[in-house]
Amino acid sequence: MVLRYETLYKAVLENRMIKGFLRAIPGLDDYSMLGKAWWHTTETDAAGRLKYDLVVLDAPATGHAVTMLRLPQAILDTVPEGPLTKTARRVRELLTDASQCAMLLVTLAEDLPAAEAIDLHRQNERLLKVPLGAVVVNQLWPGDFDGGGSIYGVLERSGCAHADPVLEPLCERARITRARRLLNERYLETLRQEIRAPQVRLPRLFRPTFGAAELDEIADQLATQLPPANGNGH
Repeated sequence: MVLRYETLYKAVLENRMIKGFLRAIPGLDDYSMLGKAWWHTTETDAAGRLKYDLVVLDAPATGHAVTMLRLPQAILDTVPEGPLTKTARRVRELLTDASQCAMLLVTLAEDLPAAEAIDLHRQNERLLKVPLGAVVVNQLWPGDFDGGGSIYGVLERSGCAHADPVLEPLCERARITRARRLLNERYLETLRQEIRAPQVRLPRLFRPTFGAAELDEIADQLATQLPPANGNGH
């Protein structure tokens, strides 16, 4: 259902009693979010052109996301034909259309986050059927200290790591970085084996703050690595 007039919206949805009633309905907030996302994929400007090239829905954590994305099909399976099922069918068609929609699994190359991403992928394959676009692996540690030819390898062979008070802190940081990178490599391979989709790899940024410049840097990396969208890429 779409309320097209602000006065009607305020009279219905800003009413204190109505808001309390709506909050008591399980899943209504989640379904409203899905409906809003679908609406923006169809929204047009004054010239009749689609208003947005891309609509991004930032889903919640795995368990909540699965419940949310199952709602349209649950409505179609249980609710008699009417306005609610009409919208649910449109949302469901959007979510399962590979030319318009893709799921991006965002995770870390670590034990629990990788396990959660694999679990979500399996539930999507079994229940949701949303086309999978890519696996975005965030905050990867650098490989600057990997191998014998790295800075750390040279320092380690020289023995200064255990004797030089100036270089010891550098060597300790290098050991930590190398260990984290090896952990990342392990789970990158696990994700590759379990989820057959392109991997988008984003670095861990060692900055005191995360602002516009850092956001641009990550966005550039996403733009160069994400597979091309099909259709109009909603």
